[in-house]
Amino acid sequence: MHTHYSAQPASSSSILVIEEHPFQRRALARKLNGLGVPRVLEASSGSDALELLRANGGSIVLILSDLERPQVDGLELLRRLATGAPRTAVAVLSAPQRQALKSIEATAVEYGLHLVGVLEKPVSDDALRAVLVRALSSSTRVRVRAARAEL
Repeated sequence: MHTHYSAQPASSSSILVIEEHPFQRRALARKLNGLGVPRVLEASSGSDALELLRANGGSIVLILSDLERPQVDGLELLRRLATGAPRTAVAVLSAPQRQALKSIEATAVEYGLHLVGVLEKPVSDDALRAVLVRALSSSTRVRVRAARAEL
């Protein structure tokens, strides 16, 4: 069944994919485009991702990040994302052992990140779709809450 996810992002919205391997990064970006995501930003490193966040922070509704990275380790990247994009939904791409996933989830909670999923590689369309729905529905709730607070 090939259906687009129910909560389509606005055309000005973007999703940031952080993946050091170019082939995997492009494949994930193509999957996202195929699911109806209008704009996918790509970063090959944690430092590139942080630059993109600074430049595009307001438009990024979801960060998909591989945590196996050479420059900035995965847990350090989570800490930096919590500081740089505290309300942005985050999903982790990884193929580590179960115990490592528990540690990642606990760290995300400790940092106050809005973790919407842990996706095992290779990422299936259904798993990606589920994360997009969670991220976009929570993003909408945050915007509604912010708008109500301004009234």
